[in-house]
Amino acid sequence: MMQSRHPKGRQWPEITLHDVPPAGHAAALAMELRLALGIGEAPLGPIETLCALGGVVVREMSLRGARGGLEATLVTRSEGFEVTVDAEPRGGWGLVPVHLRDGLRRHRLRFRVAHELAHTLFYDRSGDRPQRLVPDSEEQELFCDEFARALLIPPAAIPPWLANPRVVVELSRQYDVSLEVAARATAASSCDLWLGLYVHGSGQINPQWLSSLDTGPPWINAWIKEWGPVSGESALHRGDGNWSASGIGLASRCQILVIARRGLS
Repeated sequence: MMQSRHPKGRQWPEITLHDVPPAGHAAALAMELRLALGIGEAPLGPIETLCALGGVVVREMSLRGARGGLEATLVTRSEGFEVTVDAEPRGGWGLVPVHLRDGLRRHRLRFRVAHELAHTLFYDRSGDRPQRLVPDSEEQELFCDEFARALLIPPAAIPPWLANPRVVVELSRQYDVSLEVAARATAASSCDLWLGLYVHGSGQINPQWLSSLDTGPPWINAWIKEWGPVSGESALHRGDGNWSASGIGLASRCQILVIARRGLS
């Protein structure tokens, strides 16, 4: 059961979840929070500013995330919460090019904090200290991931019938999220699209994230290998069989993003 209301002005809304809604409902709740805070479809700005409105303190420290430890923790405090985030990626910063580290750190921090904000909805905040109402579960983790993506980049901001991967790149820049988060958000809003995000380095191109492992163009892996080293921003298009795909290579990010749709070749 869910209880909620919209207060006036930039105040934290009272949203209390007594069970885990379907993951598909996460975007609607994220938009409810955005509307209550007067943000609408605009970029959030610094995530710490949003947290301050909700009585959530954010700090960074090592949780051994680089070695398989925790990425974030959520603890209660008087009239609020404290979120601790370890933004270091698995394997450590040494695996990340220097010029990408600041952006990656910020994007990881923003997503982990947004995820933990979703967890706060499963607490009763009517007393002096929040009380957990719903135990952790895999379903809750999936819900919180969906909520975090929709909070950072609202589905309404994603154009319908999107086919140009450059639009996804621009969304990631506008909403200050990683390209993977922007790609996942795009895939969630358009069920007829297939998206693939690849990372290149050391002479190899490997998948970073695929919207589906078995429903994309059958020739996609061979096509990606044909790209070779990516320099600057390069774009390619291929129509083959009943699939049409557009890809963009981003040398500065060491990534390639592909959007494909069936039946448009």
